[in-house]
Amino acid sequence: MRRVADLFFYVMNSMSSVKKFAPAADRNKDPILNVLQKHVTSPGKVLEVSSGSGQHIAHFANKMPRSLIWQPSEYAGNASPTSSIHPLQEVMESIKSYTEGMENVLPPFELDASSSSWPVDQTGGFTCVLVSNLTHIAPFDVTQGLLNGAGRILTCGGLLMIYGPFKDLASKNGFVEKEIHDMPANNYMLVFEKSA
Repeated sequence: MRRVADLFFYVMNSMSSVKKFAPAADRNKDPILNVLQKHVTSPGKVLEVSSGSGQHIAHFANKMPRSLIWQPSEYAGNASPTSSIHPLQEVMESIKSYTEGMENVLPPFELDASSSSWPVDQTGGFTCVLVSNLTHIAPFDVTQGLLNGAGRILTCGGLLMIYGPFKDLASKNGFVEKEIHDMPANNYMLVFEKSA
């Protein structure tokens, strides 16, 4: 999927060998946060699909109301046939390291967004699904799976928020476009609302 070493440059944090650092995540965290603060209401549950290093979810969980519960996820697969597989355990440890002590962040779990079932299908009740820099680099079945999965787990009125340099079709899965926000580096953040 994404966040593999040859697509995102991870630099070891000088304080800890566990935390990974993605410069792009650091650059875009505040513009994404601004959009989240405009649309995501509290209380609620947010699933971040493909959390990468954990920088985003830690930043958002720290800056948003504590009554929002954040669920990080990641996948050990690769983004394309030419990319390498990033060790899942390293990524999970990085997410845990960034979110350590944050009571409003749940432990990360493995999520293959292209799968026809997600570990959270039975619990559902999410008010937001957030994904950054995934759909434009992953195989199309990942984007299809993302829309299908979000359609299963979001509450009525729940938001699917996608950050990246792309345009997407979501109406087949019960979403209507709410807004498109210009973001840094020729990216857009699309906000979809589940209609029923």
